[in-house]
Amino acid sequence: MGNPKSLILELAGLNLVHLIELERNVVEGIYHTGLSAVVQAIAVKET
Repeated sequence: MGNPKSLILELAGLNLVHLIELERNVVEGIYHTGLSAVVQAIAVKET
């Protein structure tokens, strides 16, 4: 899993609008559901 620090480095040059690490329920098929640790990021490329 990624982490906020690694995403900041990977997304260098983009404007980070939203970056948070949290646990949330996911449903991605019958064998991949439940509480998961996720990192959410929204970044914008300046034109």
